[in-house]
Amino acid sequence: MRKLLGLAIGLLGLAMLTFPVATLVWEQQQYTVGLSSKGIAVLGAALVLAVLCIITAYRLAIQVISIEPPHAPPIRQFRSGETAPLPFKVDTEKFRFMVDGDKELASFTQLAEDTHALGWFDVREPSPESAAFLLHHIRRGSRLELPPDLDGRWREWADRYFEIRKRSPQLEMRDLIQDITERQEGLSWPFYATEDVLEEWIVAGNFDAPIETGLYSAEYVTRPVFDRLRELRFLTGGWIYDDGAELRFASGEEWERVKAELRSARERTNPHLRTAKWADTWGPDS
Repeated sequence: MRKLLGLAIGLLGLAMLTFPVATLVWEQQQYTVGLSSKGIAVLGAALVLAVLCIITAYRLAIQVISIEPPHAPPIRQFRSGETAPLPFKVDTEKFRFMVDGDKELASFTQLAEDTHALGWFDVREPSPESAAFLLHHIRRGSRLELPPDLDGRWREWADRYFEIRKRSPQLEMRDLIQDITERQEGLSWPFYATEDVLEEWIVAGNFDAPIETGLYSAEYVTRPVFDRLRELRFLTGGWIYDDGAELRFASGEEWERVKAELRSARERTNPHLRTAKWADTWGPDS
């Protein structure tokens, strides 16, 4: 592309130099013996050359503008001297809470692989609400624009994610809980294993009397979110929690067992942490 641009500029410069030469020849012929056949030939040739240079430079410039910038895959150098694309891995956690999650994972993985092959790194996040979603990086200017076909596919996926969530109550529950935690604590999931604290408040159904600790309150949980989480809790029959390695969904007796384990873990690893379930006060000074 640089060579073409340089050639276009060079030809344009040649054209610019040709005009003064043609003018000089014209004036010389005018003020001496008039226009001879030789002078007319030189002047005509100069003008033709200048026009051809301008046309050629214009076509080359158009060609340069239309050329897509090369997007070579990211390369890592090995000790052996061989090179290979940097590996990447799709974040599969959200797909575990989707209806037909395996099918949706395969679809998104194909999109991520096609994009990564052209040199974009941030392709592992499937949620358009996440700051790590590729289109957000591009809007902020931290990544190059995608080719039109890939850009369209990413936008289609963004719309599809919300469609999937409408028919995947566990995914909607997971995203709502994460949203609450991000606004309150700046974290991606409830801190100190307090998923059961939020769940008990939701199940009790009294939004105006949140848990005494103030761990969750109307400042971070709006009434529509509270009501929707309550609907999802009874619709699914369970709740989502972090088992230390990944997020999981548990229902019925399994969720009751998990709740007991969460409480035990808090009392054991965070003795200063209290919740209204077993204490009247909150904080390290209690």
